[in-house]
Amino acid sequence: MSDLAAETDDPKIDPLIAASLDTCATVSAWMGALREHPGAMALTDASFVTTALVGVVCVQHSTTATCKDAAAQGIAG
Repeated sequence: MSDLAAETDDPKIDPLIAASLDTCATVSAWMGALREHPGAMALTDASFVTTALVGVVCVQHSTTATCKDAAAQGIAG
C-alpha cells in the first residue's frame, strides 16, 4: 500500500490497486492495510475505508483475491 500511496502517475495506479487486492487475500486484510495508508486510494482519512469502498473497487477488479473474498461475503458481486 505504501507504493500505491506514493504513486501520482494515473496510468500506474490501477495496476497497483489490482496488485494490492491480490496481495491482501481477504477484505479484512485489504481494509486494514488501507487504513494504515489511506492515501493509497486518495482518501484523506481512514474513516472512509468501508465495505462500500471494497464493493466499488471490486466492480473493476472482481478476479482478485480480495474481491473473491468480498463476493463470498456478499460485499461485492
